[in-house]
Formats: sequence, C-alpha cells, structure tokens
Amino acid sequence: MMVTEQMSKKLVILHSTYWSPKLPTLVSQCNHEIVQSTDFVFLDTNTVIEQGIDNTIDQLSLNPPDGIVGMNDDASLFAAIVSEKLDLPGPSLSAVTSVQNKYQARCKQRLSIPHATPAFKLATEISQKTPFADTFPDDFPVIMKPVRSHLSLDTYIIHSEQELRARLRQMDSRRPSPKNSRENAFVKYLENKTLATSDTSGHTNDMLIETYASGEQYTVDGYIHEGKCVFLGYTLSEFLPDTLSFSHFSYPYQFNPHLKAHIEETIQRYIFAAGLNNTMFNAEFRIDQNNETLTIIEVNTRIASQFIQMIYHVTGTSSIEYMLMIALGEDPAQLPESSDTKYQIASSCVLRRQHDAVITRIPDESRLAQIQDHYPDVQIVNFVKEGQKLSDVEQDPWTYRYAWVNIPGKSKEDIDQQLTSITKMLGYDFSAIPNNVAKWEEVAK
Repeated sequence: MMVTEQMSKKLVILHSTYWSPKLPTLVSQCNHEIVQSTDFVFLDTNTVIEQGIDNTIDQLSLNPPDGIVGMNDDASLFAAIVSEKLDLPGPSLSAVTSVQNKYQARCKQRLSIPHATPAFKLATEISQKTPFADTFPDDFPVIMKPVRSHLSLDTYIIHSEQELRARLRQMDSRRPSPKNSRENAFVKYLENKTLATSDTSGHTNDMLIETYASGEQYTVDGYIHEGKCVFLGYTLSEFLPDTLSFSHFSYPYQFNPHLKAHIEETIQRYIFAAGLNNTMFNAEFRIDQNNETLTIIEVNTRIASQFIQMIYHVTGTSSIEYMLMIALGEDPAQLPESSDTKYQIASSCVLRRQHDAVITRIPDESRLAQIQDHYPDVQIVNFVKEGQKLSDVEQDPWTYRYAWVNIPGKSKEDIDQQLTSITKMLGYDFSAIPNNVAKWEEVAK
C-alpha cells in the first residue's frame, strides 16, 4: 500500500498595507512544524475592498484554504465572514461583530461584568434630551468616541457640559463621518446582506459617551481555543500628558497574584458572555491599584499587532504563532515555552509631533540598513510618505504620529538610550506650516 505524503495546509492572512513587507519575516520566526509547513497567502484588505468583497469570497471558495485570519479589526471581521461561509476554524461572526460594535459590547459588559463597565450612553440619546442632569453624564470628564472606533480617531476627553454640547453639535453637522467610510466597508457589507443580525448593524455612525476611567492603562494578550481561555502577558501603556496619545508600550508588566486573578476572571467572564471562541484577543483595561477599581476599555478579537516583536524578544515565542495555530484549527498549547531569550524588557515607542508639518524626508533603505546593522532586533514601522502633511494620515485628536520603533533591551534606561540614537539615525525631516498651532490646542477650542 502506497503512503501518500500529507499535503501542506494553506492559510490566508488578511492585513493592512503597512504590514505587507513585515509579515513574511514575522511568520518566519515561528518554530512549530505545522506553521513552518503551511503555505501562506497574504491579502491586503484594501485589495479586498477594491476588487469587491463578494468577488474575493468567490475566488477564495474556488480553492478553499484551511484557515483564514485577520491582523486588524476590519481584517478579522472579514475573516469571520469567510470562515463562516467556508466552515473554517475561527470565532463566530455574531461574536466578532458584537464585540467590535462598542455600544453592543458595553451592553454585554453591563450584564456580565457591571463592576468593570463605565456608565455610558449613545450621543444621540443625550442630544435628544435636556437638561443633562436628567440623563447622563452627571460628572466630568467623560470620553466621547465612535461606536466603530479606530486608532482613537474622533475620540475626545470632554471636560464640561459646554464642551460636550459643542462636540454633539459638531457630530450632528458632519454625520456620517467621511473618515470612517472606508473602515466601515465590511460592516456596510454585512448590513446589506441577509446574513446580517442585530449585532452587526445599528448605531455604527453614532458616538459613545462614557465616564472616564481612572488608573493606568494596560493590555493583556491571550487566546480562546475550544472553550479554554489562556492569558499570555501584560503590557503597560503610557500616554503623553493630558492626552490619549500613546507614547510608549512596555512589556512585560507583572501584577500581584490577587489582582492578576481578579483581572483575568473579569475579562474571561465577559469573553465567554460575548460568545468568543477559537480566536486570539487583546483586552485593554484601566485599573486603579490603590482601590483595585477595574474598567474594561475594550476587547479586540485579534492579535495586538504592534506588540508582536516586543513579546517575541522577551518570551522567545511570537504571538503570531499562537494566532496561526488557532486559525489552522490546532491547539496553541502545543507551543513549548522558550528559555532561550536575551532580553528582559521591550518597548514600542511612538514617534509623534505636536504640530502639523509637511514631511520632507523619511528614512531611505540605506538608513534603515544602517540602523539594522547597529540594532539588529529593532523593528521600525513608518506611516508617512515624503510630500505628505502629517494631517493627511489618520491621526488621533491630540498629536501627529509618523512612526513607531519596537526596541528590546536589558532595562528601561537601555531602551531610552537606544531610542535617542535611533531617532537621530532615522533622519525624519519636516517643513513647518505657517501659523500652525499645536494639535491639542485645536482640540481645546
């Protein structure tokens, strides 16, 4: 009897454009034999939108993959659509859509983990009622953000009733937001299909207003496989003063055992209430460690892409490997813990400016190669092009982001020293725009 060689599996990875050159390297860091023998298809979500969502699904159906996974919110939503149609491993479409819709998510949180859910209302519910004292909020500051949030776009810290009323008027004058039209392509697709459910539609052009959570902010990465929830590690998020502009992310962070158990029990309870299974997740939360007040900011049904290299250099195992195993229907518990690591800490450092400007120079290939020679384990992700204004790129309301630098090191001081040197070597250059105020001054008006 002839024994035929087992065919390798095929996995589609959906991603946004700036990950195109990075993904092959990230995948090559995976060690498990199943991942190493898998054929990967890298597919840009912009390409999916341009060629048509139905057309893309039809093409994938002709030679179905063994799995499909998304690197960002839009990609993970499309992956859920495809996996449901082709009966592939992955989370249910209804669970993904309900978690991505921040209003739906808050409603489920309020039922399952009320102690970790901020008070909230839709902006339209507030703007239709007066006075505010009869509705919400009864205290400031509050956060105002889109129900379909993305990179903190159109997210504000509101300090007074007067400021909130001004933001509500601004929202009414420009709904729906043109900024969000492309990001919502997959949501609109679902809303126009018979497979749409109440969790996939409604309020997507509305804003959510909720109480401002106290304490420092953290992210925990993890996965759910066949009903088992596993937490992989914690990252501390640091902001520029008086903003929600991230400045640094640092991994790992250690909580005391009692507090860690409280955090994980709360997040797990919500994840199961939301119906998530067979997916990576990252959960953002704030906690005031003085009184152990916990607030879940959001749970994302995907890998934390910005943290992949940070986690890999400290643990020796790439979080992308967990993601790929789950998408192939394999148990990530097979992955061995690595003891061969040379770094104690890693940070993702975000390069930002306060003022808008024209980008006159970005690092060319020779500069990047020089940096890699000096710092072989550093990862640089650029978001801008020469000739653009910083404001031409998606930005939060406070500052202008143009790159991030992922740096592993022996200590925080070591990373800070590397960042200073690398920033000079990158050689970004900008041309000032006359009479231009700092972005957070514009927000304060």
